[in-house]
Amino acid sequence: MQNIYIDQGKIVLITYFDKIFRIISTLTVALSTFQNDQSIWDTKGLPKPIQENENIIFVVREDLVLVMFKFLQLLIVFLGLLLVRTILVGFVDTFWMALYDLFFFSMNALLILYFTLYFHNYYLSMQIVTNLRVIDIEQNGLFTRKSNQLAVKNIENVTYKQNGLLASIFNYGDVIIETAGEHDPSKQDGGFIFNNVPKPAEIVEKLKTISLNDRILFANISAGINAQAMKEIINRRLTNNND
Repeated sequence: MQNIYIDQGKIVLITYFDKIFRIISTLTVALSTFQNDQSIWDTKGLPKPIQENENIIFVVREDLVLVMFKFLQLLIVFLGLLLVRTILVGFVDTFWMALYDLFFFSMNALLILYFTLYFHNYYLSMQIVTNLRVIDIEQNGLFTRKSNQLAVKNIENVTYKQNGLLASIFNYGDVIIETAGEHDPSKQDGGFIFNNVPKPAEIVEKLKTISLNDRILFANISAGINAQAMKEIINRRLTNNND
């Protein structure tokens, strides 16, 4: 009887890992497909372009290493349950073993469900940066989603911070976007925080470049309008002098 339960434990372990890796593989492929930039505009429930010339420059989520950390935490829980099961095989009778198996399989189902929900929130929470605005989308659960946006022209300063050893080793951190007169972007009314995003220094440089290009474009448009207005004034004065 003991050998039977040990063999069952091995089958459970193989089946569990197979299901987990299948879920990760499927979700990773879906994630890479979803991050095909312009295809996001066609996704139901996500923001649409506000102008025809609005283009997505990049999309960023929390670093994928955090998903792996969560997976490892759940894996430790599973291995602990499996260890208890292996120990109990030699000390309890069939009835109690069957009772623990019911608990064991129920916990495995909950672990898989929890990880799936966690990845669902990770998958749909993102920051979309276009040539016109920054869009922050936060998914909480199956039916709750919060979206905020900030015009690129309102960006005043962009910084980043990395807290802890793991953030430094795996190169992830928080990117902080501030607007004029606002120094607490966590309020979300005057700025954004991109939490735990990969390569934060590169993202800061990209945002600064986008903001600078927007200012240059605005300055050129303003200069063109002023030049045209000045030309019209001069032509009008010349016309009046000739009269």
